[in-house]
Amino acid sequence: MSTHNVEQHTLQLAEAVRAACLAAALESYEDASMRGLCHEGAWECAIGAIRSLNVCFLVAHYQEGPPQIQKKSSLCDPAQTSG
Repeated sequence: MSTHNVEQHTLQLAEAVRAACLAAALESYEDASMRGLCHEGAWECAIGAIRSLNVCFLVAHYQEGPPQIQKKSSLCDPAQTSG
C-alpha cells in the first residue's frame, strides 16, 4: 500500500467510527428523551452509548462495508438514571 492509500484508508476508518458514534449517541438521546428523561439524563445516555461502542468490532468489520449500529434500548433505563 502506498502512503496515500494508507492515509486515505485511515481517514475513511476514522469517518466510519465518527459516524457510528454520532448514530449511537443520537439514537440513545432520542430514546431516553422519549422515555421521559430530562436533558441531562438523556445526555448521560448518549455519552454511555458512545462509551459502549465496540470499536474493535467496527475496525474488524470496516472492510465489509459501513458499520451497523445495533440498537441497545436497555443502555439507559430511566429507573437507573438520576436525570
